[in-house]
Amino acid sequence: MEVTQFTYLEPIAVSVERGQRGGMGWKVSIHGKDPDKILAQIKDIEAKLIKFELETPPQIRRDTKGVE
Repeated sequence: MEVTQFTYLEPIAVSVERGQRGGMGWKVSIHGKDPDKILAQIKDIEAKLIKFELETPPQIRRDTKGVE
């Protein structure tokens, strides 16, 4: 049996999207061997993202088509 190991250059990846109504969503990917360290990193990243979301005013798109 052959085992292949991958070494990630960037062990943490975060993608953030803002929805049409201004809400935010994110995906956090962390690669590592220590589950406790990974969970701590996820908690830290999520806390920062929530703080960022609360401090950032929503950019609500307003459809003005047909409005005079």
